[in-house]
Amino acid sequence: MCVGSHADARTTKATATDLAEGRPRDAARKFRESLRFSGGSAPSQIRRDAETGLALEKAGLRDSAIATYEHYLSATPTWETDAFRLVWTLEHVAPLYEKRGDRSKARAAYARVAELWKNADPELQPRVSHARERAATLRWPVWLRDLW
Repeated sequence: MCVGSHADARTTKATATDLAEGRPRDAARKFRESLRFSGGSAPSQIRRDAETGLALEKAGLRDSAIATYEHYLSATPTWETDAFRLVWTLEHVAPLYEKRGDRSKARAAYARVAELWKNADPELQPRVSHARERAATLRWPVWLRDLW
């Protein structure tokens, strides 16, 4: 294992501890420091965006969390290489978009979850159903939905 991998493992352990102990800002800072050290573009660092986004989300830094999740999503993660992290990230960014009032992006994220996992195992189907329901709800403006 190379030195960078040891540093990644230490950072992951330290940030997991920070998150578990209710210090999401410390976790986010450590993730960002590790990204600066590595240059931020290595595949393992891009995958770390999902974890960094979670720390920022828990710290209440919605816009920073969204930007971090979007960086991960724009790095073209593929279903074959990152199936769970991809869907997990979409499931986290969608409600943040909703809170920000960006219904279109929220709907697209939920729809992508439903599409990616439409044939998932039965135990994952409640998450697919939830994504479908949210995407359908976001399809119509609130004022129009309330007329029904």
